Amino acid sequence: MRFKVGAIRTAFDASVGWDNIDKVVGSYIHENPVPDSSLRRVERKNILYKFYGRNVAFLTWDQFNSDKGENMYLHSKETRVMEKIYGQWKIVQVAAFWDYVHPISGDKLKDIQRMDDESRGKGKL
Repeated sequence: MRFKVGAIRTAFDASVGWDNIDKVVGSYIHENPVPDSSLRRVERKNILYKFYGRNVAFLTWDQFNSDKGENMYLHSKETRVMEKIYGQWKIVQVAAFWDYVHPISGDKLKDIQRMDDESRGKGKL
């Protein structure tokens, strides 16, 4: 399910289950067989986490995704819920809230990287 709201490039995707996710992601992979993600830079900062017992964890972070030339970055706030099943961590939930309205110039990357020293994986919620 996907619908548009009154903002620029705003969408909602409530895919539930790998079969439903594969309908979207699988067709994208089929239509784009040569991956180009290696041409883009992804920076994850302000990583925070909380464990709920030994088998469930919540994570959140700021993510900065470059264009192919690393000239501009888009900021997203990401969350994951993870569950440990038979000793392996599995993704239960993914949420990503993207800011398409305020791109960040590539020359600001040093400021973004400096955030790394402040909290990379050290912060518990």
